[in-house]
Amino acid sequence: KRYEDASSGMQWLGYLTEQPGQKHLIHTGYAFQEGAAGLEKTLEPLLRGMGPTTAYYTVDGSDQPIPGTGIRIKGPGNAYYPLKFRTTVDLELQRQIEQLAKESGMKEGAVVLLDAQTADVVAMVSLPFYNPLDVNPQQRAWNNRALQAAVPGSIFKTVIAAAALEAGVTSPDETFTCNGAYGKYGLSCPKEHGVITLAEAYAESCNAVFAELAERLSAGEIEAAAHKLGLGRTVGWEEKDILGLPLLRPFDHEDSGKIFADPDKADRDGGIRAQTGIGQRDVQVTPLQAANMIVTLL
Repeated sequence: KRYEDASSGMQWLGYLTEQPGQKHLIHTGYAFQEGAAGLEKTLEPLLRGMGPTTAYYTVDGSDQPIPGTGIRIKGPGNAYYPLKFRTTVDLELQRQIEQLAKESGMKEGAVVLLDAQTADVVAMVSLPFYNPLDVNPQQRAWNNRALQAAVPGSIFKTVIAAAALEAGVTSPDETFTCNGAYGKYGLSCPKEHGVITLAEAYAESCNAVFAELAERLSAGEIEAAAHKLGLGRTVGWEEKDILGLPLLRPFDHEDSGKIFADPDKADRDGGIRAQTGIGQRDVQVTPLQAANMIVTLL
């Protein structure tokens, strides 16, 4: 049995699907159709094996086995096959996080857990859950939301802090005044922080301070800091010219996200940069990128 007949948040595993009217893959009885996904899709060129293994015996003119000849086995002579892949996922942690997500009432989203030393994926949970034996592409439950970009909100302030410090337009002990409203572009802060340092503004997630910092920066400076922290590009491991493949990219359908829709326009428009500074406007980040950003800082 290829899969458990149960729902889980392991969309990274993916699925293969039977497609009537097409030649099935010899080793699985499954064939691709649009929508095949995950490791099942990306590793299929390696997992499909070297060809069939055949058992045969010799018969006489009456199709009766000839005594003493026995059964012979003929198959590929490669000791590495059947090939196996071992993921970095800790299955116990994966299932515990899935249970916590269900108990919390979470309907849609993702949880990504990375090893702080290596950035290996230890758990990757996507909701709603999917059942690989009952995939309906129209329902989109098979989508791995950990690899799909969304508006990040305040976690993007990490990028603005890094960019502002690197560009020398602020310092950790610079003081700002937050009266609950930025005064421009309709932006506000949920809390009136009063006089606050940059370090305190970061800890308190002050919208006013980070909107101002983003206006001090150029679009290029913001994009450069984001790129160094793994945003605006895919971060899943990939390798060219490996194992006979021109490109091996295990993560399937990984979004690259974005920082600005039009960087040149953002350079001319302080409002775009201010909205970007609090992780809104055009900013798109995947949960995997967000976790990887923190590992990068660590």
